[in-house]
Amino acid sequence: MDYNSKTREELIKALLDLQQKYDALIATSEATLNGHKQMEVAFRENDSRLELAMHAANMAWWEMDIITGNIIFEKRKSEMLGYPFERFKHYRDFMDLVHPDDVERAMNAMRGHFSGTLDKYEVEYRILTKSGEYIWFHDIGSIVKRDSEGKPLYVTGLVLNVTKRKKAEEEVILKTEELLKLNVEKDKFFSIIAHDLRGPLGAFLGFTQMMAEDLPSMKQDAIQKITLSMRNSAANVYQLLENLLLWSRMEQGLIPFRPGAVQLNTIIQESLTMVQGPAKKKEIEITFDKSTGLEVFADVHMLQTVARNLVSNAIKFTPKGGKINIRARSADDNFMEISIRDTGIGMNRNLAGQIFLLGGHTGRKGTEGEPTTGLGLIICKEFIEKHGGKIWVESEEDKGSTFYFTLPARAKS
Repeated sequence: MDYNSKTREELIKALLDLQQKYDALIATSEATLNGHKQMEVAFRENDSRLELAMHAANMAWWEMDIITGNIIFEKRKSEMLGYPFERFKHYRDFMDLVHPDDVERAMNAMRGHFSGTLDKYEVEYRILTKSGEYIWFHDIGSIVKRDSEGKPLYVTGLVLNVTKRKKAEEEVILKTEELLKLNVEKDKFFSIIAHDLRGPLGAFLGFTQMMAEDLPSMKQDAIQKITLSMRNSAANVYQLLENLLLWSRMEQGLIPFRPGAVQLNTIIQESLTMVQGPAKKKEIEITFDKSTGLEVFADVHMLQTVARNLVSNAIKFTPKGGKINIRARSADDNFMEISIRDTGIGMNRNLAGQIFLLGGHTGRKGTEGEPTTGLGLIICKEFIEKHGGKIWVESEEDKGSTFYFTLPARAKS
């Protein structure tokens, strides 16, 4: 083989080696390119999943240049507020919308993190939306870049819409406060009930002991007087227990409410018939200014209870020879107004302000020593408000009282 042939073979071999290396380089490049593409697709998929998760959770990321106050953020943050993305360029654009009561707390949280006092920035605040309502944000962030001296340059974080949770928490707090208040009122109420039961029951037991010990030597008129007193004590206990049972059923929602068209004159007349005995005994004159065709839209049994309780109260606190007047008239807004006026002992402003409150110090005896707890008035208030009406009193000591209540004249259309 001559020189030229050898040289040619070596050159061909070198070219073949170069071709192989080139092919290998191309293959490597393609693999690398495919790898980059796969990584890019994976990043995009992860980014898409992250964005979807953040949207589902009402969450958005944000970043702030601490030196300039300029911000960049995920558009979801502005969407939650109902504003266009372009509205927010500086952190003050957001802070101007924060509730005035929350601004200082939010700023102190950020300052505390910048100064190193707090490991992270974290705060909850209300922020005004474009619709004019406030929503709650839970904001959390941390410094991600510092200068050579350690001063913070950038802070980034996440903001989460927690309005539903905050509303739920507020509702729980309100319900808890209501329950605590109700328990306190009930404790007072049962204390009053126990005190008022002790009186007539104690008297009843005293009379039974007297009869057990002295019956053989007692005269007929004395026996009759004691048995009458026992009857009154038993009647008072029975009435108290009836009211207590009614109130308990009312609190549990066990009393049916079936309103309908009712002739007001008929209900009031029936109530007067039921209290004729006590009124006659105290020689109290009861008048009723009747008007034909007066009709209310009410539950018959509840209305009877209200009328009976109010007239009975008027009799209790009116001395012998007094007067009670009942009147009904049309009021505004499709309501009827019923008033029960007496010439009794009346009450001062402090007492008048407590008579419709559970646990209020309203227990006082009538003009003939009739016991009362005020429970009847609480029941009246509940029943009237159940109809959408109102009940109130006007009174002056030694000059009498007037109780008013309203009921709808017809069903709501």
